[in-house]
Amino acid sequence: MAYPEETPEIRERLFTLQAFLDGMDDQTLSFEVYKQKVTTLRDALAGALRLEVWQTTHQRKEVSASQGIRTSQVEGG
Repeated sequence: MAYPEETPEIRERLFTLQAFLDGMDDQTLSFEVYKQKVTTLRDALAGALRLEVWQTTHQRKEVSASQGIRTSQVEGG
């Protein structure tokens, strides 16, 4: 969404994949995205979001378990 007046090609050159990974606050998350061997910013962002959701969900389950709260699981199909 940065530089909306620029073409996607220009934005792609301005914002490199390495700059995205280097700019992440969570270096563990950055490394996990790097290990996925993504080649585009779009794939890197999607991977980072997936990992962040998983990480947040996992942390909530740990907190709930430590407090003796049972979490319900949704069955997917």
